[in-house]
Amino acid sequence: MEDKIISKLKTLNEELNKKYFLLDSFSIPEKKKILNGFGVFENIEPMNKESLEKLRELGGVYGVDGSTNRYGGAFPHYIQIFRGLAIKDIKESKESVEVYCPLLEDIDIYEENKTLDKLLASVELEAAIEAASDNPAVIMMDGSLIRYRILNENKWEKLKNIAIEKNIYIVGVIEDIKTNIVYENIKEDYNSDFFYDREFLFNCLEYKEAYIPNEKDSGKDSYKIRSSFIRSSFEPAVIAVDMMEEQFSNIKDILSLVLSLTNRNSRGIPYILDLVDMKARLTNKKMKYLSESYITKGRFELLFHSQRDKRSM
Repeated sequence: MEDKIISKLKTLNEELNKKYFLLDSFSIPEKKKILNGFGVFENIEPMNKESLEKLRELGGVYGVDGSTNRYGGAFPHYIQIFRGLAIKDIKESKESVEVYCPLLEDIDIYEENKTLDKLLASVELEAAIEAASDNPAVIMMDGSLIRYRILNENKWEKLKNIAIEKNIYIVGVIEDIKTNIVYENIKEDYNSDFFYDREFLFNCLEYKEAYIPNEKDSGKDSYKIRSSFIRSSFEPAVIAVDMMEEQFSNIKDILSLVLSLTNRNSRGIPYILDLVDMKARLTNKKMKYLSESYITKGRFELLFHSQRDKRSM
């Protein structure tokens, strides 16, 4: 019964092996020689206790993330809640919320994903702006800064201007890396199939080793956002760390902070981002309770009750 699935997976595996043949053939020294052509390596150490205490006195670190969930049926008969949350510690947090229902919007299904992406970025930016009012030293956001610049330029510029005025460092931490800086620099010399930096840098750096690409005229750099990479745990994968161009001269201090907030036996993400991710989540149970509690029962049954929920087990 599963023979066709197995056959398709084997074919996929063969195609992936062909695609990454060149990449797999590079040794780590060969990769580092290539990387030296358009960037620098740095050995980073975690901040010491004195530096961390000084950072706390300067306002500490806020972690920012967003969450979204929906309740109801297929488009457009659903309610979706977007929540942006900024957390400094258990007692200090900032929150931004949007409730979205396509029935009240002039939108078709083909525009849906773009609208949802914008709303999530918007609540995260609002939470970050609220956090900035508390004058922290650093606002650390879960994901690339370029996403905010593209999806909501006005709110991004507002946050950016506040941060520059108040000397608050805005940092983006990226686990699922989508940049292709290495590929763009070597594609003509090696005639390589397309790959992401995530694949090239896998197991290439030592723990606490960072790679900082030179500034260029394309990609994130053209939006005045600079990227760096660091192996922040014993895991072979690297993470990316974004900063605004205006603040990038302090990248080594920020990378040091990232190491300080990251368990070396973890997957490499600062604990404050895992904490805010957990706190921001909207579970299916909570969505069901909130939706059914605050929407008129008859109206809810008419518009949002999914027929799938009535299927027998």
